[in-house]
Amino acid sequence: MKNKINEIKKVNMKNVLQEKDLQLNETSKKYKRIVLLSTKVTFYIIIISFLVYKKPFEKELQEKNKEIENIKRHLNKLIIEKDQLYSKIQIQNNTLQNQIFLLRNQNSKYENDIILNKSINNELNDQLKSYQKDLKNKNKEFQHKSDIFMKQITNFEDIINKYKKEINEKEFIINSLRDRINVNVKELQEIKSELLKNNSTLLLNLRGGNYEENKLSFLDKEYFYDKNFYNKYNMVSNETFNKLGYSLIFQTHSLEKGLSHFKLRPFGKEKIKAIIRILKAELKYNNHERHFYFINGINALREYKKIYEKYKWIKRSEYKIVSRFLKYYRYIEEQKTGAYILTKEELKNDYSIDYKKFIKSRHSTRNYKNLKLKFDDIKKAVEMAKYSPSACNRQYIKLHYYPTGKMKQNVIDYSIGKSGLYLEGVNTFIITFDVNGLRGVGERNQGYFNAGLFSTNLVNAFHSLGIGTCFIQFNNSSEQEEKLKKINDIPSNERIAVILYAGYYDDKSIFARSPRREFEDYFMEHK
Repeated sequence: MKNKINEIKKVNMKNVLQEKDLQLNETSKKYKRIVLLSTKVTFYIIIISFLVYKKPFEKELQEKNKEIENIKRHLNKLIIEKDQLYSKIQIQNNTLQNQIFLLRNQNSKYENDIILNKSINNELNDQLKSYQKDLKNKNKEFQHKSDIFMKQITNFEDIINKYKKEINEKEFIINSLRDRINVNVKELQEIKSELLKNNSTLLLNLRGGNYEENKLSFLDKEYFYDKNFYNKYNMVSNETFNKLGYSLIFQTHSLEKGLSHFKLRPFGKEKIKAIIRILKAELKYNNHERHFYFINGINALREYKKIYEKYKWIKRSEYKIVSRFLKYYRYIEEQKTGAYILTKEELKNDYSIDYKKFIKSRHSTRNYKNLKLKFDDIKKAVEMAKYSPSACNRQYIKLHYYPTGKMKQNVIDYSIGKSGLYLEGVNTFIITFDVNGLRGVGERNQGYFNAGLFSTNLVNAFHSLGIGTCFIQFNNSSEQEEKLKKINDIPSNERIAVILYAGYYDDKSIFARSPRREFEDYFMEHK
């Protein structure tokens, strides 16, 4: 590149010199022609004047001679200037020649450096290829060992899961037997007490006891089923991707609540450690980086980091932990998390509706148009219902839709209390809750509560779209629940909360008035 620039400079300078030489030559020729012409004219004038008007024009001849002298002097002056200019050009030309010589020397040096660098580069390339080859072989060796190790881990996990399953099954049997023994002991004690009180009524008590025993056994069986189901599928029973996801949402929501204060202080060191631990645990599952759980967790940590930067808490250990972890996940898509502020006026714009009128206009509907619900209408309703309150934002409610076919008939067959309903035009739903999202003894009934919140908002959303609904309470036995789940493709870790019938409002609908009790029957103030 430098050589090309130098060559261009040389060519430009030569062109300039040539142009200046041409200009000087032309100027010199021009003045010579002028002098020659002037001399000839003057000479002819003098001869003519001399021959014709010799005496009267002597003075004029003298003046012309003077002019010729002046022109000669001017011409000499121009010649001197030309010589000076040529001398300057010669000096500049010499200077340029010296610069060209220096540039050629530099160019030679650069060419030698380039040759040397090429030689060094070739050596480095050879070394790099050798290193790459060694690295590739080592990677293959490492990958082979890693595959063997992962297979061993997988086999080990399979064995552990197998043992856990066996342990859970044995625990289920042991717990059932223990509970049954406790019930039997209690019944024997009651029978013994009755025998001691009154021998005359022993036979009647025993006959009545058989009936009560059967009744109690059914109730015990359902309670034992609930207990063992919860023990098997709750969030902390064993590790699955689904349970890790709910646990991650639980922790990130806890972090968000910590950010939802006007006066913040450093907090959450253990929470962020738990979130990072769960995120790392999810790495072994496929497509984890595109899942809501993972994206939500990464963005919660980002928001936490931004708050620490805003308040200049960047020297704290929890900030450094989060920063180190997040630098590997810059490519994860952005999602709004954390907290935000709304003014009272902004809230007023949203809640200024006649909610009482709307809520009173919704009734249990038992006749519908014979139409399948549009997918867009279902999606709109669910998009509204999903904003229902949810325990620590875990959102473990599921909506299973059966518009037609055998599965729809299964829902109808297992529905209790469906008399008087127009079944041909009905669209059936089963609302369930995922027990994987529950944790701790205190949450064993939380799923039904959250399903109720979601279901209430869902039927109101349907109502806003011109769709009538009717709840069908699911008070079936655990055995019937398991059968319905199996034939209608409901995952084993979910429990059925309620069945919902829905359809577009007919031209006319008839509703039960269902009077409501007074305010005082609902409300009790305690002082």
